[in-house]
Formats: sequence, C-alpha cells, structure tokens
Amino acid sequence: MLTNKSQFHKAFTLIELLVVIAIIAIIAAILFPVFARAKDAGKRTVDLSQIKQVGLANIIYLSDFDNAYLSFPYADTWSTPGYSGGQKGPYWTDRMMPYVKNSQIFQTTSNSDVAFYPRGYWQPGGSGPTDTRKYRVTYAINHLISHADFHPDRPGSASESSINDMAGTVLIGPQQQPFTFSTCQPDSPGSQTMSLFWNISDPREGYGFELFGQKGLEGGFFGGANFAFTDGHAKFARTVNAGTAVGDLYVYQGRDLFMGYFAGIRTRAEVSTNGTCPMDRREAAF
Repeated sequence: MLTNKSQFHKAFTLIELLVVIAIIAIIAAILFPVFARAKDAGKRTVDLSQIKQVGLANIIYLSDFDNAYLSFPYADTWSTPGYSGGQKGPYWTDRMMPYVKNSQIFQTTSNSDVAFYPRGYWQPGGSGPTDTRKYRVTYAINHLISHADFHPDRPGSASESSINDMAGTVLIGPQQQPFTFSTCQPDSPGSQTMSLFWNISDPREGYGFELFGQKGLEGGFFGGANFAFTDGHAKFARTVNAGTAVGDLYVYQGRDLFMGYFAGIRTRAEVSTNGTCPMDRREAAF
C-alpha cells in the first residue's frame, strides 16, 4: 500500500536544534549590551535635562536675591563651630524647591547610593531637625559658589558678577556629598595656566566626592557625567585619571582624595598663570 508522504513531517535533529540555540544565544549576546547601552543613553538624556533644570532654578534664584547665589556652608561635627542637630535649617534643595516644585528632579536614576547628609542641616524634605528624609539628592553646587568651605555662621555669598567666565564655570554636578571639592590642574599638558576642576575621590575612602558609588573613574554614564553651568547650558564630560598629577599644590594630594577629575569641568578657571595653585580652596571662592 502506498503511503502519502505529505502526511509526515521531518523533525529537527538534536544537532540542528543545538545549532539554532547557539545562534539565538549569539544574537542575544550581541543585542543585550546594545539594549543596555540604549537604556543608559536614555537615562543620560533624562539626567541632562534634570540637571539643566536645577541649574536654571539657581539662575532664577539669583534674580530674587540681588544676584547672590545660595550659600550652603559645610556644617557638621568637623566644622568650626561643629553642628550635629540640624541647627542650620533646610537642606539646599528645599530652599530651591519654590523654583523647581519637583523633588525627584534632584536625583539621577543611575545613582542608587544612599547620599550623605551633613548633620547641621535638616534632611531633604524634612520639616525640622528630627524629621526623616523624604527624598534623595545626588547633585551638589560648586563649592566655590556655595561657599561650602567657609564658616557655617558667616559664609557670605558669591555674586553673579564675580564669575567672569559664565560659560566655563560649572554650577551643578553629580555628588554623594552635598559639597564638592576641586583639584588644581594645568589647562593643557605643560601649560602654566592652572584651573580648578570638579574632583573625584577614591570610593573606598568614603570622602563622598566619588559619585555613583563604586564606579569611581567610570563616572555615571559611559565614563562621564552631566553638568550644568552658570550661564544656563548643560553638557556631558568624561573623567580624567590624573588626580595626583604634579601641579596640584593642595596641602594633601593623596589619591584617596584626588582620584581624578572631569575634563573641561572647571569650578574656577585660571586661578593662576604661573603654574601655582591656591593652598586653600577658600582663596579661589567667588
């Protein structure tokens, strides 16, 4: 009796099945990193928009306070005098809230670290010294503008007119601490013109200037991070692994404090033209 061959279907052999699985695995290995990078690129774009809005809020703040920037001096157990009970009032982001009206804008989605807070201030969103934190903050104001290094009771304030390079002076950037720090470096290799740049410290030392947890010099996005400038624009910048380069004359140059910095992200441009650097960062404050 004749058999109708169309009634039978050829099945996959084991080898053919393994080949198909291997091809799928190879395609997945190629595409997954692409998808992950695309996701990070999306986060970077959102972060750039957020940090720009925080920078613009600071500019609006200027117009309401006679062109004086917000002062946010370091106030903690190491300050003089020391503070530990929230005596200095609301956190800097809460003082900016009338110009932003969105607490989520003060944190980047790529930084899940628990940010550090000075004990001399209320926690973000708190209504008093004993109120617990309501939201996270992963940005900080340039310490030379916020007068973070000054006496907590007499910090003074930086004026807009004191910044002669608005487009080249950073205002807001990513940070675990509420305060930034700077490394003094030549503007270009071999140059005698020295500038202060946004600094990164070694995450293992716990200074809090490292941003994005243990990523260190990798930065937040593709080896860099976003920053807002005093003139209102914002941009992405990559990290530079030169934190202990000769030329930084700060009294302490250990890699734990100066692991690196961001290219072109100046906290103050041209602090000298003879290859020297200020020994005290307060000398360079605006």
